[in-house]
Parts: sequence; C-alpha cells; structure tokens
Amino acid sequence: MRRRVPPAPAALALGLAIALLFPALAGLVAFAADPAPVGGRQVVAYYFHGKLRCKTCVGMEGMATAVLKTDFPAQLKDKTIEWRVVNYDDSANEHFIKDYQLVGPAIVLVELSGGKQVRYRNLEKIWQLAHEEDEFKQYVRTQLAAFLKQG
Repeated sequence: MRRRVPPAPAALALGLAIALLFPALAGLVAFAADPAPVGGRQVVAYYFHGKLRCKTCVGMEGMATAVLKTDFPAQLKDKTIEWRVVNYDDSANEHFIKDYQLVGPAIVLVELSGGKQVRYRNLEKIWQLAHEEDEFKQYVRTQLAAFLKQG
C-alpha cells in the first residue's frame, strides 16, 4: 500500500530541492528589495527575460549572478551595484523594451545618480558567448568593471 504525501510537505520539499539545485538564484529578491545608497551613484545590472525561458536564458542569468556574487560582493553589499531580474512580459515592465531597445533576453547596465538615469549599456555580446561560460563571465565582469570606472 502506497502512502500519499500531504500537499504541504510536498511543496516544502519541492522548494527545498529548487533552492539546493539552483543556489545561484537564491537571494535575488533580496538584492532588488534593499534600498539604493542615499544620495549617491548606483549601477543597476538588469537581467531582462520573457515569460517563456529556455535553458540558455536561464543559464545566462545564472552565470551573470555568479559573476556579481563572486567578483562584486562588496558593491552588492553597499548597494553600489544592484542586481535585478526582470520579466519584460509583465505589463508593468513592458516599458523596458522601448527604454533599452530590447529584442530578447539581455543584460543592461544602468547608472543612476540621485535616483535618475544617467546612462546605460546593453551587453550585446551575451548571446554570442552564451555557450562559452568562461568567456561569458569574463565579458560581463570586464564590462561591469569598466562601466563602474567610467562613472
């Protein structure tokens, strides 16, 4: 006789499994929920995606998250850099498509000063490097470092 698993423990187990299998995604909400530095300069690193996500899109998000956590932890902590993952198919986010001329999933760096956008850069080579993890990470790392330095 098989025993039926109650829904609540099954959901808890599923959530735990997801957290263990995809640690790069843990904490993303916390990055975006914390307030920006007061009266200072901030860079928001966006990962834009649509409602339907392929393996490559999820992989690019994971690699970019890893770069931010590994190479820019102090800037994430002090809010100089904020990582935001945004679904541009949500009606509230559709404006980003026009704002940054998005044609699909993208990483866009945006400099804010006093809460207002100063400049932005779309990291257009991510698709060319999507299946080359080391090159992808190096590209994101160097582009973000250069963007921070230019400000």
